[in-house]
Amino acid sequence: FYKKVINKDSFYLPIIIGGISLVLVYPGIVKYVPNTLAALGGADDMTNLFFFILLLGILAYLMYWSAKEKKDTTNLIAKTFLFALLGFTTYSTIIIRSNQDTPINLNSPKTFPKLVKYLNREQYGDFPTFKRRFSQEPHQQGIYTNYSSDLDFLVRYQMNHMFHRYLLWNYVGRESTVQDSGVDWKQLYWIPFLLGLWGIFYHFKRDWKMASVYMVMFIFLGWLTAFYQNQQQPQPRERDYFYVGAFFVYSLWVGIGVKGIFDVLKEAIGDPQKYKTAFFGTVALAFIFVPFNMARTNWFTHDRSRNYVPWDYSYNLLQSVAPDAVIFTNGDNDTFPLWYLQDVEGVRRDVRIANLSLLNTDWYIEQLKNTAPYNSKKVKFTYSDAEIERLGPMRWNPKNMSVPVPKDVYQKFGVTDTSQINRGKITWRMDNTATFGNIKAVRVQDLAVLDIIKANNWERPIYFAVTCSEQSKIGLGDYLKMEGLAFRLVPYKVGSYYESVDEKLMYKQLFEEPEGYSKTYKPGFKFRGLNDPSIFMDENHQRLTINYRNAFIRLALNYLYVQNDNEMTIKTLDKMEEKIPHDIIPIDYRLLNDVASIYWSAGAKEKYKTLIKTVEEKCLALIQANPSNVRGDYNPYFMLKQIYDNLEEYDKFVDVLRTLQSVRPGDTSVQQMIEEYQRKARNKGKTEINNSENQNK
Repeated sequence: FYKKVINKDSFYLPIIIGGISLVLVYPGIVKYVPNTLAALGGADDMTNLFFFILLLGILAYLMYWSAKEKKDTTNLIAKTFLFALLGFTTYSTIIIRSNQDTPINLNSPKTFPKLVKYLNREQYGDFPTFKRRFSQEPHQQGIYTNYSSDLDFLVRYQMNHMFHRYLLWNYVGRESTVQDSGVDWKQLYWIPFLLGLWGIFYHFKRDWKMASVYMVMFIFLGWLTAFYQNQQQPQPRERDYFYVGAFFVYSLWVGIGVKGIFDVLKEAIGDPQKYKTAFFGTVALAFIFVPFNMARTNWFTHDRSRNYVPWDYSYNLLQSVAPDAVIFTNGDNDTFPLWYLQDVEGVRRDVRIANLSLLNTDWYIEQLKNTAPYNSKKVKFTYSDAEIERLGPMRWNPKNMSVPVPKDVYQKFGVTDTSQINRGKITWRMDNTATFGNIKAVRVQDLAVLDIIKANNWERPIYFAVTCSEQSKIGLGDYLKMEGLAFRLVPYKVGSYYESVDEKLMYKQLFEEPEGYSKTYKPGFKFRGLNDPSIFMDENHQRLTINYRNAFIRLALNYLYVQNDNEMTIKTLDKMEEKIPHDIIPIDYRLLNDVASIYWSAGAKEKYKTLIKTVEEKCLALIQANPSNVRGDYNPYFMLKQIYDNLEEYDKFVDVLRTLQSVRPGDTSVQQMIEEYQRKARNKGKTEINNSENQNK
């Protein structure tokens, strides 16, 4: 065996050498060279450069000596390492770019120690290589109980769900675009997948050495990638893009499979003329059943032409805040698109975006504090840079906090309540946002938000995007007023839920859609394509429209209960349906029930009847599926009670109650309610008879 492997004509020797070379390059050169330089030179660039040049010099001398002494193998190894290191120097562009303080400068890798953190992705935490179920998050601990062992989790979730499913999506068919959807063979009829399997077989039959190279690529870019990433359940989004390299390899096998069919036909037919006919027929069938059918099934869901949802949502969010504002955002979808608009399109460069997740890192807080991209204002902090670098989760018992409010600020906001003005501050309760065992704590982002608000001293507007959770608002809900897709911090309590919107500004945002777009502050949302059924909207697009609908609904509620203006209430809901039709972008039946109820309260009873029919059908279906579902404000029985009360269809509710009685036969309250609604039905019948008799007279 040894002689078979270790000889110049061995196929296995290049694989062994290639594997060793791969380890030497990664993690060898990519991770350990910068680690070593960082350990030797620290943050001193000149020292790092000296040691790197010294390393290059040693390799250069080794090349010279080995060439002089005719040591060809040593010379080749020295050249290999030299060129690998020269290739590694491309990483220096990361340090060079970072030192230019570009507007987007994630991790701020200005020195070798920070470059090491950047390359090691330290902000995402560490994870074990072999332990599969390692997360300590409570929701994931619960999910782990669905698996009998780490091996079971590896096979069923990390391999089958997070790789094999994606492979079958591409070559068998995808059930839907909803996250975690399964495989639908009726899309592609298994044809591309089976051609790929045939291609693998034929490739190994014709040239097993090259086929082995392909297989190694597929294994590395597929299964080993899935193993290395050690993904935990659930994931925030689908991860099929991780395995594009493996899909490329499999696609080559699909093509090789078609070539294999040609060769088999040629051998089987023999007659050149007949083979020519069979060849073109096979080409036509292969084209129809593979690329053409793939385009047919996937084109609509992959076509992004005329889809302006990300652009418009980002624009609308930026236009929701006043000039020179600081806006706290929640995650990727309400941060990166905003950065794109600012950096590429030049929209609202006066606004400073403070991503709450990144506010847990020292480098990001320092960037907000010390940089002013596009001549925008720096974000004020009371912390020094040294204090920022020492920030960490802090022990925190819930307590009342306050921020002073100067009298001129009250005047600016039109506050005339003398008791509020004399108080001269806003006060709120700030709860802990994290727990470590029995210890209550707050996160770095909470400390950063609190410090920005205090240091700002009402000098510039501060907002929270509507996507921010209540917990991330550190208890300031009573002082937040809605101005579009963001809540503004104001120096007075906003009052009830219905009062917590700026009615005039919200009207401009929702009713005055501009033709083009403005690079400076100009209220007016864009809703392009949301009412066009020919544009595909995936679940993320549809989820974003919930925030639009929420804005319309809150404005409608303000008109209904604060302004007492039924006409504007109806007009607002009509505008929502015009911009975001529920038959194009579906609306949750519970929210649709709320919309219908607002129409009813505003006197638009016919519109209520039109919408509530859908809600009624959904509730009846839910009861049929689970007759014992009686929990929560939106349980189907409660909603149907409200519907049938409004429409005075008491007999229908009696039938619904009998279904409930069948699963709760001993519940006397159900029987009492049945009797109550039977009386209502009889009384309604008597009233209708009397009205009919009076009309006849």
